[in-house]
Amino acid sequence: MARSFNQVTLIGNLTRDPEVRAIPSGDEVCRFSLALNYGYTTSDGETHEGVDFVDISAWGGLASIVKTYCHKGKQILVSGRLKSSSWEQDGQTRSKLEVRADNILLLGNTPASSNEAKPKPTPKKKTSQEAVDYEVEDFDYDQEEIDPQDIPF
Repeated sequence: MARSFNQVTLIGNLTRDPEVRAIPSGDEVCRFSLALNYGYTTSDGETHEGVDFVDISAWGGLASIVKTYCHKGKQILVSGRLKSSSWEQDGQTRSKLEVRADNILLLGNTPASSNEAKPKPTPKKKTSQEAVDYEVEDFDYDQEEIDPQDIPF
């Protein structure tokens, strides 16, 4: 039987803080959801934006990393594989498709928690009128010895 290829790479933002649980073997499992934004244009030329939500699970050491460093709104890259599961509930068979994370990269700069203040905006760059011009002299390093007193800092 031929082997299949099951690889997923996603970049998105956490929709909620990760939920971490310990399983009987002592390992941890961390579950969270990513919001994946996209845009599209209709045949009329109108542009629209949409969002997809994908459930993610991370196990073991990766779960500990997510628990420590990820929070609602944090942008991350998840690489993993699709995993389907099914169960019986109220006499009906239910199923779910999620991504089982193999690797996670932390992206973007967001506050450590939703209670923290947002990062301060960076100061405006100086305009050309405010900028200071410096003249740089040609310096022949082979002929002159540098005196530490001549260094301006």
